[in-house]
Amino acid sequence: MKSPRATASNAAFTLLELSLVLGVLSLLIAGILSVVTQNTRRAAMMEVSRKMDVIEAALLNFRRLNGRLPCPADGSYAITSQYFGIEGATTGTCTGGTPAANFTDGSNTIGGVVPIKTLGLSNDYAFDPWNGRFFYAVDKRITGASAFTTYTVTSTSIGSMSIYDGSSTPTAISGTARTTVAIAMVMSFGPNGHGAYQFSGVRKSSGSNNIDELQNCHCDNTATATAFDYKFVQHPPTTTSSSDPTYNFDDIVRYYLRSSFLNTTDTTISR
Repeated sequence: MKSPRATASNAAFTLLELSLVLGVLSLLIAGILSVVTQNTRRAAMMEVSRKMDVIEAALLNFRRLNGRLPCPADGSYAITSQYFGIEGATTGTCTGGTPAANFTDGSNTIGGVVPIKTLGLSNDYAFDPWNGRFFYAVDKRITGASAFTTYTVTSTSIGSMSIYDGSSTPTAISGTARTTVAIAMVMSFGPNGHGAYQFSGVRKSSGSNNIDELQNCHCDNTATATAFDYKFVQHPPTTTSSSDPTYNFDDIVRYYLRSSFLNTTDTTISR
């Protein structure tokens, strides 16, 4: 018969082994979850790029067919609305009708969301992989009738938006301007989705405190709209504070110049 001391020793050894096994399993699970998270993030980034490619191609096709770019759609309409994805009714101004673009800087820059129905795209292309609607801003003059004839590829008077690279401080919009004559831009508000219109037409708040994200959404950290202007920021995702993710930047921006929308007529003119 085993002594009580031997039995207790064996039990203690068994618990030690169990603890080691559980520790190893925890590490394995953490590693697997990390790989799954990375793969999921990578897949989402590929998906947002694919959708933006399709939107870009649709804008180019629209320009070829209509000689102009579409007005932004009103992002506050829910997916169930008849106006969901329809460009602003008054081309050339994009305001004053129903529907109308959500934002104007009082000059030439107009903002809202991608008018997917006007572009002939399915509802799926209204949303990025994080269920935020793609933002769309445009120089309103390029939405008018025969705009691409009026503003030829050599024109120096078209293009109202400035796109900054965010290379300076994280507390003020600055850095180098990539361009000051963008005629259009498309943006995903990224994984955190701060400022993005959702299915319901309500803007999402993730509590972002990143100054570049707040500039892009022209809103505060509750996603309440602030003064809209012609400035946007494009740069890779950044982590400005490892302890506070609300200071991170994850917006995805594409911008377009007049020369981004060429056709055979433009090529002839530019020679």
